[in-house]
Amino acid sequence: MDSGEDDPLLSPGQLWHDKKLNFSPQCGERCKGRRKTPLELAISFVTLRVLGGEAFGLFMYESVIMSGFGGQGIMLMGQLLCFAGMEEGLKVTWMPAYGPEMRGGTANCTVILSSDRIGSPITAHPDSLIALNRPSQDRFEKWLKPGGCLIFNTSLVARKSERHDLRLVPVPANQIAEEVGTLQVANMVTLGAYAGACRTVSLNALFSALRQIIPEHRREWLPLNETALQRGAEFAAVTLELDRRLL
Repeated sequence: MDSGEDDPLLSPGQLWHDKKLNFSPQCGERCKGRRKTPLELAISFVTLRVLGGEAFGLFMYESVIMSGFGGQGIMLMGQLLCFAGMEEGLKVTWMPAYGPEMRGGTANCTVILSSDRIGSPITAHPDSLIALNRPSQDRFEKWLKPGGCLIFNTSLVARKSERHDLRLVPVPANQIAEEVGTLQVANMVTLGAYAGACRTVSLNALFSALRQIIPEHRREWLPLNETALQRGAEFAAVTLELDRRLL
């Protein structure tokens, strides 16, 4: 999968994913060809210290909340994303949260991926939300940053988003999972959709993370989970391409 350098939907921070350059191609195009004046250098230094490296595309930072019912595999999704982030050379944190009941209750986790040190494992305004059910979208949708990405399972979320400042990725995760072979991989479908839409980690990194997390006695599930991730990523790519053509 390509890194999405020319994708207008990606933020400069996400463009850090180009390991050869380690800076945003846009930044490189803006800055090459002439030397900065002392005043421009001073402004750049102050902006870097105040706003952080993302102001120049130097760093990558992504905060994600994943939420659903207990038993939908929310915690596994978060762990996989963390392991995939480490595969990509990123620093990661994973913060789980459970409701009063484990299976059937509420469950969510927060994952942060960053090229720099992470100050806190929690976020009040995530960059992305993966909602596997209606209560999750109702609770966390308003938390998303303007311009954030909302991936939601249309098999269980019937309503449209109430916000008009988000990138929406509706995914019929349950339906796709049943086509793959079992409803149990609906979480992998939505995680694949997140990877395809946001491109903070590659599918190959997620495949590698799966092999690290799934125990030996459950190895027969690997192909099914990999297929679900692939199908989710493909669905998100097609959905975003259709949206782009309609703009």
